[in-house]
This record gives sequence, structure tokens and C-alpha cells, in this order.
Amino acid sequence: MDQLLLKSLIYVLKKQIKDKQLPMNIMEVNHLTQMYRPKGTLLNFKKSSYKKLLTFLKHFETKGLFVLEETQQGVYDIVSIDRANELFKTFVAYETEPIEEIGTPNVVNPIGNIREVYKLPKALNFLIAGRNISEEDAFFTTAEITEFLTDYVSGNNLTSPTNKQMLKLDQNLFDGLFSVKKDKIEAGDEFEKRGVALRLKKSLLIYHEIEIDGFLERRKGAPKPITIHVDARQTKKFMTTVNGLNNFGIDPAQASTIFGKKFATSASTRKEKTGTSLLIQGDRAAQVQQFLKEEYVVPAKYIETTLGKGVKSAPKGSG
Repeated sequence: MDQLLLKSLIYVLKKQIKDKQLPMNIMEVNHLTQMYRPKGTLLNFKKSSYKKLLTFLKHFETKGLFVLEETQQGVYDIVSIDRANELFKTFVAYETEPIEEIGTPNVVNPIGNIREVYKLPKALNFLIAGRNISEEDAFFTTAEITEFLTDYVSGNNLTSPTNKQMLKLDQNLFDGLFSVKKDKIEAGDEFEKRGVALRLKKSLLIYHEIEIDGFLERRKGAPKPITIHVDARQTKKFMTTVNGLNNFGIDPAQASTIFGKKFATSASTRKEKTGTSLLIQGDRAAQVQQFLKEEYVVPAKYIETTLGKGVKSAPKGSG
């Protein structure tokens, strides 16, 4: 699988991605790699030694094949390609899968599951001691972490014998969540269970997992939303700008083609320092939001809509 992934990547870098198209988000690169794989094959990072797309790409960055840049936390672009690299010289062309069978630029590729997960700071790793959890798998939901705390309190008999809502702060809990100077409390004192749980939640390191093109990506921080902004250009003329599509593995250029045809309007892209913006003629906020939710399956809580100065309530679809 390692060689198959590399072969497909080299094909895309050599034949499909031009320098003028850079920088390109790695999810777009992955989409092309899947599209132009050798005929009769399937690509699966989980069956490779790399396990993840980013690990795979970072490995070949060290080989000088290209340069990666983290444009936002957990979001990477390929910003340059070394076309004189030895790996290009040994490349042998092959027959790809028929494009119509595996996707076209006008086909929507919905995202998969997305959820927020959390990592314990080192000072609280005692909560999962003895559970045989690897560093790679040490990402949990809040419910799981609450269960770890409950098990720890129960296993160490920390519940107050006189008040079930209180617990005794052993040295581990105290060192991980409290400070003598700041909290004016010491190890051995009692504290509300609810308060301990709240402090624990606030101390967690937030990440999120998102499934794109069948691959699970884990990124630092909470998911950054897709923003839809409507500006007034002229009298009764509007422009809708969509940012953050790359955060969900949506290719802005592909979306531009899809939205342009779907809404029978002009749509284009513009490169910004923070990523690629999608520009759509007219007030298309409601339509874009609905399309993102229904077709790309982006949860509503990750879509934000704002109106610019002079835009009160533009008619739906007005230009």
C-alpha cells in the first residue's frame, strides 16, 4: 500500500498539479490522488505504514518532494513542488481509473463524521493510568473523561463519608487542578465533585476529528466554521463570500463550479492569506447554507452567516 500511495501521489504532482495552482490544500491533493489512482486499485491510508494522510505527506516532505505549510491550526497546504526530485525521475506512467467512475469536478463529496475530542494534559494522565491506552488513542469525549474521573474517585475512595457531593482532594487531583496560592486550598481538603469536574473540563486540550474522503483527520482546536458573508456592491446588487471550505475538505474551485451551475449565477475563487474564498454573485447566503447542510452534510453549528454594512435583508437569491 505504501508504494501504491506514493505512485499515485507522484502521478498527481507530476501530471495534474501545475505550479500556478499552488498553494493547494492537502485535502484537495488527496482527492486528486484518489481520483488518479492506478486502474483496478483502491487507496487506503489505514492499510499503509503511515496510517494518516498528513503523516504520509510529512514523510515525503523530508525527502524534498514538496514543501508543506500550516496555514491554519491543523490545516496544511502544499506550497511548492521540487520537480527535479529523484522520485520524479523514476516515475513510470500508468493507466488510471476512468474519471467518470470515481468522481468529477461537478460531483459533491459530502464530509463524514465530525466530532470534538479532548486530550488530557500531562498532569492529569493519572486518570487513565493502567488502562493500556496508547498516546495515539488518548483522545476522548467529555463523557469518557467524566467516566475516568468517576472511576478514579471511586477506586481511591475519595468520596466524603459525610457528604456524597464532596470529595477529598488527593495529591494527584490537587496537583493537576489546583494551586495553594491561587485557590487557598491544600491536598487533603474536601471540594465539590461538580467543581472538580468543571475544572477538569476547562483544563482539557481540545481537538476535533473529521472524516473526509473516507479518511479520519484529527486536528488541534475546535472546528473552525464556514463563514458566509453578504456585502452590498451597488444598488440592489450583492456579493456572497464563503470562507473556510477547506476546513471541511471542500475544494473551493470545485464548489465554485457546483454553486455557479446550481444557482445559475457567476461564481469564482480568490486566494487570501487565510485560504481560498468563494465569491458568488448575489445574496446566496440562505441557498449556500442549505446546500452545505444537505449536500456536503456540514452540521449547522459549523456554518455562520453575517451581513455587511448596508445589507438589511436582501431578497433570497437576489443579484
